[in-house]
Amino acid sequence: AIATVSMATGVATGVSLGVATLTYTIGSGGFATVTVTVVSTPSAGTLSGSGTVCSGSNVTWSSTVGGGTWVSSTTSVATVGPSGIIYGITPGTSTISYTVSASAGCSATVTRVVTVNAGASITTTGPTSVCIGGTVSHTGSPMGGSWSVTPSSVASVSSSGLVTGLGAGVAAVTYTNTSGCMAVVM
Repeated sequence: AIATVSMATGVATGVSLGVATLTYTIGSGGFATVTVTVVSTPSAGTLSGSGTVCSGSNVTWSSTVGGGTWVSSTTSVATVGPSGIIYGITPGTSTISYTVSASAGCSATVTRVVTVNAGASITTTGPTSVCIGGTVSHTGSPMGGSWSVTPSSVASVSSSGLVTGLGAGVAAVTYTNTSGCMAVVM
């Protein structure tokens, strides 16, 4: 059978691909027919991309099937653009849906949860330039993260964010919070 029909409701359900003619008969011998085409259901594919993003940053997701549309269930936490770029807004989770539509109103949807972690920030106390041997203090937020500096020939940074000038040049001071989100100052 290509389609079945509920005797109680008259709702046709596709069983296999093809064309079926449905007939409705009334007791007095009258009848009506309709032709129904059963088409295949599309696939939304498999989603890939990082399941976490920092607030203020973005990650890109993709599907193994193109041509779909993206939707975020909680846009106050994360938004998603038409090409699958997910923007972290505030910490939390949001379900991202990807829907592929086909003919006859058929569609398929695949979902995945993205977790938005608190972004990192750096506050500098004092000047942003420092003399060789001089220091400048930085505070990372949220607290509890780690510090690094590149190149280490230009400056060093302590575990509390105190930067010491070691040589001439420009150094990138990076603060990474416990969620893995980073902030950089030069």
